[in-house]
Amino acid sequence: MLITVIVPIYNMEAYMRCSIDSLRRQTFQDFEILLIDDGSKDSSPQICDQYVAEDPRIRVIHKPNGGLSSARNVGIENARGKYLTFCDPDDWVDPDYLQQFIDAGMDEQTLPVTGIVQHRDSHPDRYFTAPALDLRNEACVEAIIALRRCDGLGFTVNKLFVKRIIEENHLRFIEGLAHREDELFMMEYVRYISRIVINQKTPYHYRVLGSGLSKKRKPTEVILRVANQLRDLFALVAPTAEGRYLGARIYLQQTCEAVAASKSGEELQQAIQAARNARKNYLQAFNPAYLKDRRDRKVAQRSRWIFTLGSLSAHLQRRLTRLIHI
Repeated sequence: MLITVIVPIYNMEAYMRCSIDSLRRQTFQDFEILLIDDGSKDSSPQICDQYVAEDPRIRVIHKPNGGLSSARNVGIENARGKYLTFCDPDDWVDPDYLQQFIDAGMDEQTLPVTGIVQHRDSHPDRYFTAPALDLRNEACVEAIIALRRCDGLGFTVNKLFVKRIIEENHLRFIEGLAHREDELFMMEYVRYISRIVINQKTPYHYRVLGSGLSKKRKPTEVILRVANQLRDLFALVAPTAEGRYLGARIYLQQTCEAVAASKSGEELQQAIQAARNARKNYLQAFNPAYLKDRRDRKVAQRSRWIFTLGSLSAHLQRRLTRLIHI
């Protein structure tokens, strides 16, 4: 029951040892670590080679720089395990990280999910956890909704995937996108499984580096394209009333983000129109019973600015985009 842990690496000499060492300490033993050096320019390639020389469970592939999605895809294509997961090189895991997947009762139709604890400045400051669930077939929709509410669909590092499902359905991370690519991959993958097991423990430690440079606003066209894809995929995997509401909420959030990211008048008008349409869909799907968390209320309160923006001057439009960025 070999598990491949794919670790994409780019210029991570300061953190990667912590990540790799935590993987080497796993209580579950039948695994390999596949390091993908994505054209690093620091000493990361040499560190990878040192680990390969020390531990037969570790392999490395050195490749030209292509971005995170490219590195992960190379990992998928070269994984030897029946199952695979991902670990970022600046994060770390508890010794029972892999064992928790196995304890879910693994088979080829099961997606096991653990929680994540986020660390900022070496201190835990946020937990990504959903209620403990073990659901099958149509009931999986409830698990998908629970994961969406805690942002759990936006991570691949806390889940165990079946390589056969990925290969047979030609699933890959979209290269060159760099915007919600994990969530797009997840929304495709859950179409092919019939059981989701959510564990509330948090064996995965997600390190937030720097001042948020990785969260730079993406181009408006990219945000709108991804918004359309997520809306359509969520309609497929969660065809219930609450699922339709969350799909509409996702779409409204993303179109509001596109408004805030717009740099030209043409981009801004395109984004405003998309957001106005998104709000109409949101209001049609809205039910007060679905206002279950802070983000629900934030969307409901701030999205009304969309209707104000269209009639204002370009200068005031740009000023007000800050108010509706969700």
